[in-house]
Amino acid sequence: MNTRDVVIFSGERFVVPQCIQRIDHLSTHGWQLRYGGTKLFSDHSQDGSGARRALAMATKELLKRIAT
Repeated sequence: MNTRDVVIFSGERFVVPQCIQRIDHLSTHGWQLRYGGTKLFSDHSQDGSGARRALAMATKELLKRIAT
């Protein structure tokens, strides 16, 4: 799977699979899966502290969609 490095607004760095995009806009912070439809996985925080968990959930969903 192709990946890329992404640094979010808090300065935290992530290795992100292709088909997952970062959304940081006003009060919306999370990862958007764009494969077989779109789905937003929210950080559920304003400071980016939930970004790692949200990315893990988005990646899990991506792998599930690829497998089906």
